[in-house]
Amino acid sequence: MPPHSTEHRRLAAIMFTDMVGYSALSQRNEALALELLEEHREVLRSVFPKHQGNEIKSTGDGFLVEFASALAAVQCALEIQHLMRQRNQSRSPERRVLIRIGIHLGDVVRRENDVFGDGVNIAARIEPLAEPGGICVSRAVYEQIENKVEHALVQLSKPALKNIQATVEVYRLLLDDPCPPRRTNFPSRSYLRLAGLAGAVVLAAVLAFWAFRTRPVLPPAATPAATNGVVPKVTNALVPVAAKLLVLHSFGPTNVDGVNGWGVVTLANDGFLYGCTVNRGPGGGGSIYRIRTNGSDYAMLHAFDRTRDGAEPTGGVIAGRDGMLYGTTFRGGANDSGTVFRVERDGTAFQVLHHFASSNDCRNPQSELIEAQDGQIYGTATGGGGHGLGGVFKIGKDGQGYSIVTGFFRGQPDDPRRPVGGLIQLASGAFYGTTKMGGSKNNGTVFRLEPGGQLSVVKSLGLVAGGVMQPEGTLLEAADGLLYGTCTLGGTVGGGGVFRIATDGSAFAILHQFGTLVDDARQPSAGLTEGTGGSLLGTSFAGGTAGLGAVFQLSRDGSEYQLLHQFIGGFGDGVRSRSRLTRGSPNVYYSASLNGGSGNYGTVFQLTVLAGGQAP
Repeated sequence: MPPHSTEHRRLAAIMFTDMVGYSALSQRNEALALELLEEHREVLRSVFPKHQGNEIKSTGDGFLVEFASALAAVQCALEIQHLMRQRNQSRSPERRVLIRIGIHLGDVVRRENDVFGDGVNIAARIEPLAEPGGICVSRAVYEQIENKVEHALVQLSKPALKNIQATVEVYRLLLDDPCPPRRTNFPSRSYLRLAGLAGAVVLAAVLAFWAFRTRPVLPPAATPAATNGVVPKVTNALVPVAAKLLVLHSFGPTNVDGVNGWGVVTLANDGFLYGCTVNRGPGGGGSIYRIRTNGSDYAMLHAFDRTRDGAEPTGGVIAGRDGMLYGTTFRGGANDSGTVFRVERDGTAFQVLHHFASSNDCRNPQSELIEAQDGQIYGTATGGGGHGLGGVFKIGKDGQGYSIVTGFFRGQPDDPRRPVGGLIQLASGAFYGTTKMGGSKNNGTVFRLEPGGQLSVVKSLGLVAGGVMQPEGTLLEAADGLLYGTCTLGGTVGGGGVFRIATDGSAFAILHQFGTLVDDARQPSAGLTEGTGGSLLGTSFAGGTAGLGAVFQLSRDGSEYQLLHQFIGGFGDGVRSRSRLTRGSPNVYYSASLNGGSGNYGTVFQLTVLAGGQAP
């Protein structure tokens, strides 16, 4: 060390950032890459000082930043990701910038204008574990910020960090923002694996082998016992099932059609499928569409103008008993907090029934609506509700009588928070739903709501004993009278799961833990559909051979599980689904995907299932 240099050791929070895909973009379009790099630097450098962040150095397409506290570092990271998501919403796919952020709290050595030590090295190794647009932190950071930020954290399977001997627990912050991923030309791993094989017959045979392969990754002993004495069975694909996926419509181009299918696809009594896209289109805010079940007569019924109508109708539309379509938008409207709307089935008479206010109101609804027994429209909202934690609202079909049924705050330690899924109403009149956060473990709840507004928690979800957590889909009341749902995270390998529960909270069981089988589905973001013989069918946002999602089937007791389809992208397939399956004729289902199809802007698809191992 030079004689006049100074060296100081101290505890500090270290943040590493990285601009995702910069090197690849530089090879394709160097000028654009440099332009976006400079823009990204300006945004980040405008945020660091707000949180007393000290920029140590630029790492080319990222930064090394020092903070005095872990909380300040995380708050800075959250603001960065929020700003980047806002910017990306109004940008074309090729101009969107995604950032990974990793944070660690540890000892560092300050020498001249640089920092060194294990604290720096660990932060550098945590950053690549974050998803594009995501944030990962170490256990040391987690302990400092727990219960101090609104976002829940989920522990990753303990990763081996390169050149780090100590075991480091890593947590991912769950960012509640349904902005769809930017369009990507997915280089499907399944195609790469099969590049050397000749002939479509061989390709189909290999894909079929992958689809039905079920060798467990974990031994049966690793499956945890459920609460209330119910032990879930180890799920294996015991019955061979063949399924055929047919793309009915590929969304795009963006100037004449909305893109990125999201939310429920409704099969109305006129034989048409009705649904929504959440991006682009002539109005810039997504669209409402209809299409026949055979793929004919596609029409865009309405293009959303962000300010006038709202934008991002992530819940899709439902068909009311009066023949009209009802839905919500997540953003936009007069206060940029979303709207409730209705429209005729031919696209005429579009009307905004309610503009959610920025305060003292629910805001940012994400799931489908429900027409209740009293003839009014009910829905959930992820924000607002009087306390900023979300709520349940109702409104007349003419737009009159809007009110907040309940805000998610009772002053109790197990309060529900942030409902992402919608409501179901039982014959008793009671509503049931889920929240993504809150509960005694802050990892989500199943709740009961009386029409009069009385709210109770039926079950707090969480990671205890390998539990599942963070539900996003709407519950299903099956023919056996039990409730079934999905969770996006948790389980023994973190891939989420399927659970069942009685309406009084008893008989809770985890029926399947995603990721415990080879090429299994992961992160189911929509609810379940009851199929033939009481089977449960669903879609997943991730997992499968190519990591692009899958369609699965599960028996109600959890003993039989099959992958019906694994998304691989391309002209004739979808990519990533946040829409539950809608049942048509026996063994025929309909849904939508965010990406895939001829323009990779998403699809409406039909899935035909036939047991017995023969393709339909």
